[in-house]
Amino acid sequence: MGWPTTDDPRTEFVTVRLTKGEAAVLDAYAKDKTFSRSAAVRDSVIRVINADHKRAAKNKGRKT
Repeated sequence: MGWPTTDDPRTEFVTVRLTKGEAAVLDAYAKDKTFSRSAAVRDSVIRVINADHKRAAKNKGRKT
């Protein structure tokens, strides 16, 4: 497998097992966004993490 020349190569791997239904949802998302499966997973994970950080920052200091 050839590695692209870049200042920040993607060298870390994550293995994820999905059900057929989850894989179908991922594939539909990837197709809609014209992403590869890997790009769709990266996009989804980063979006969720960013939203969680934003929500935590918003709620910080808020009385419950």
